[in-house]
Order: sequence, then C-alpha cells, then structure tokens
Amino acid sequence: PLKTTTQGVTGSGETEITTTKIPKTTKIKTTTSSSKTVSESSDVKCVEPDGLFSHPSDCHLFLHCVGNRPYVKQCPQNTFFNNNIKVCDHMANAPDTCK
Repeated sequence: PLKTTTQGVTGSGETEITTTKIPKTTKIKTTTSSSKTVSESSDVKCVEPDGLFSHPSDCHLFLHCVGNRPYVKQCPQNTFFNNNIKVCDHMANAPDTCK
C-alpha cells in the first residue's frame, strides 16, 4: 500500500507530493508446548523448597518443587530437562548420558 501526502504548493504553483511505501505486515504462527504433571511424588526429594530441578533418574522428567513438595513433570516429546537453563530443551542439546 502507498500513502500519499500533499505537502503544499511550491513557489512555482506546483503541488509537492510525498509518497511513502508502508511495509506489509507479516503474521507469525507460534506454537507452544507445556510440560505435563506426571505425579506428586514421595519417591524424590526437593533439593530446595521451591524451584525447578532435574529428576534424579530420568532426564525427560523434572521436579517442580513448591513448599518442599515435589511434583514430577514430564517434558514434551523430543526434549529433555536442561538444568542449566531450567527449561525443557531440544534433544540436540542433551548430554550423551540422556540420548
């Protein structure tokens, strides 16, 4: 689309016109996945009262501790829990012990 603006009349009687091209907007489709709560567990212990922590035996699971109560959660398919950044991350970034 073009936007045309009339600026005024010049000294010679001509009309000065400025044309500006307006950029087209692009729609971006986003998708999100969330982790699934597997269980509230008494088999695992929180290392701190609140926060996200690696599961002790499965890299595709993690602990979401609230008030020292651990909730075991599962990362979406083809991801693992990256304890360094506290999120489920792509398997391409997983350590060899998780692949």
